[in-house]
Amino acid sequence: MPADESDNPDDRLLHEAEELMRQRRFADAASRYDDLQQRQPTDLWIRLGRVSALECAGQVEDAVGLLEETAATHRRSASYQRFRHLFFVRREDFAAANASQRALRNETIDDGPDDQLADLYFNQGRYREARAELERLLDSASVNEGDSDSEFRTSLIARLGACLRQTGDAEGARSRLSEALGDDPANAWVLSELAEAERALGNHDTARRRYQEALEVSPDDHWTRGHLAQLEFEDGDIDASVAQYRRILDAVPDALWARVELAQVLSEKDPAEARTLCDGVIAEDQSNPWAHAQLGNLARRAGDLDEARGHYQRALQGN
Repeated sequence: MPADESDNPDDRLLHEAEELMRQRRFADAASRYDDLQQRQPTDLWIRLGRVSALECAGQVEDAVGLLEETAATHRRSASYQRFRHLFFVRREDFAAANASQRALRNETIDDGPDDQLADLYFNQGRYREARAELERLLDSASVNEGDSDSEFRTSLIARLGACLRQTGDAEGARSRLSEALGDDPANAWVLSELAEAERALGNHDTARRRYQEALEVSPDDHWTRGHLAQLEFEDGDIDASVAQYRRILDAVPDALWARVELAQVLSEKDPAEARTLCDGVIAEDQSNPWAHAQLGNLARRAGDLDEARGHYQRALQGN
């Protein structure tokens, strides 16, 4: 979903951690969660977010240690035990996983919104895990027997559609997102996700129309505008793509992702500006893998293979 632009420093740290997870910069994400944990040492979701980041970074022993340490204050939390069960199933430690299953049957209390675990996975870009949790919720009696309001069910369906798209099922995504849009026709995020599904299916005209509909509802949605810019680039309309990126950067000059993507679009038309954009990103985020990768492409095209190799190596280190 669109990025949170809160001025709260904890919210900004959380957004950074989630964005780094989606970029697959797992060690950097774990570091942000560690910073958050220092500020809020007992918060369950910060701890679980850090466990998830450590797991993805390959630091499994540290992840297990933090997960089991968290039991001291959250053992009776249904959310904690569900997360712990899924964690140990992935690790194929079925004895540990079964212990959490027994706890879920006998010892736990519900301690928050039903979809909070799905949101944790979704916001971190762990779409397979989010998909499984959303499907579990949609199959649950509370959703299907009317104990949950229709808005909540529509939200589950929309997020499931987004997960299907992210995991390669564009047809299934379009079906679910269309269902959600029928319930909430002015939802800009659902319109954007539906545009992404249409784009994945090769329906670029339909995708463009959906992006434009989303921007009519929410003109400051830079995520959607960036994806429309990508679509224009894919269709060979460089000027239209550049115009969309410049509009984003006029509104949010520090949007590093938009600078890197604009550099990619300009790499043949104006390689000097493309380099300047990437150099500026590196000045603010020295390990940014996308900027280093684009600088590598520019150097390679210019015939400087040593410089290209150095940037590609930095990109691999950062990602």
